[in-house]
Amino acid sequence: MKFRMYHLISVIILCITGNFNLTGFAQNPDKIRMGFYNVENLFDTINDPVTNDDEFTPAGTKGWSFGRYLEKLDHIYKTLTAMGEWDPPAVMGFCEVENRSVLYDLVSKTPFVKHQYEIVHQDSPDKRGIDVGLIYHPKLFKLISFKAIRVDITQDSSSTTRDILYVCGKVFKKDTVHIFINHWPSRSGGQAKSEPRRIIAATTLRMHVDSIFQLNANANIVIMGDLNDEPGDKSVYEALGAKGDSIPAKKTDLYNGMYSYYKKEIGTEKFQEHWHCLDQIILSYPLLDKKNSLIMSSPSIFKASWLIEPDTKYLGDRPYRTYAGPKYIGGYSDHLPVYVDIIKNDKP
Repeated sequence: MKFRMYHLISVIILCITGNFNLTGFAQNPDKIRMGFYNVENLFDTINDPVTNDDEFTPAGTKGWSFGRYLEKLDHIYKTLTAMGEWDPPAVMGFCEVENRSVLYDLVSKTPFVKHQYEIVHQDSPDKRGIDVGLIYHPKLFKLISFKAIRVDITQDSSSTTRDILYVCGKVFKKDTVHIFINHWPSRSGGQAKSEPRRIIAATTLRMHVDSIFQLNANANIVIMGDLNDEPGDKSVYEALGAKGDSIPAKKTDLYNGMYSYYKKEIGTEKFQEHWHCLDQIILSYPLLDKKNSLIMSSPSIFKASWLIEPDTKYLGDRPYRTYAGPKYIGGYSDHLPVYVDIIKNDKP
């Protein structure tokens, strides 16, 4: 109820000031925003018999209800609208979404409906049934193709993990962008024990990135996701080869735009007293080249006041999450979203 009142007031203000566009985006025609958000267990309330989603049902241990589900959707809407500066990002990747249905509800049962987002999603083999997905505004991003890339960690574990979602499309009606949405294996069992699984994910991703570079060394590539490792960890820095402590030396190098946050101990997720920069945006070299037809801004962490709460145990602040163990908190997510602007370069 509080959010719906907030939204109504916001709409009134925007209409009065003339900044509200009911027919579409009002973004700068030479700039679009892309982002990624781990939305922390966006489950519907229906029990899926083939996945382990029982706790997120009305009869489950979380006491998940339709009302809480709708509130969660409203929270995501509010966050993305503010992150986009009243027009939500043109392209938005997600992880921890249960299925295509929850993305459909997000774009059709919230005020997002006016933007007519379209969805890219495929079910992955994760045992809990959580996937990655993407929504996009078709007037700003023209979809060419997509595919799910299987990450086979069974050589290191008996479990399965999320696919990597590859999406190819055009921006500004002419420039091709290759996007990879990731949610790498968790740190369950400890960093050292679980690291080989993320190295497998990184190696799998790198293989597909290199296949694009073989066809076009000037490819515009954007890698986004919750990598469950930080920019300086082996999986990201060595296996994927995404550096952030120096400008790429050759076109096929990858640049990690979150590396500076990592060095300053600024993160997107907090465990005990430490913030970790797990959610990252990684770019191919051409997007840093001022001679390229597209250039990128520096990636940013969106840390709005309503996304955090005081950390009474470890001091400072922490993400304002939906659940703390089995207890319903009513917050947003245990991760902060990240975003980057893609800019049309008229003077390459």
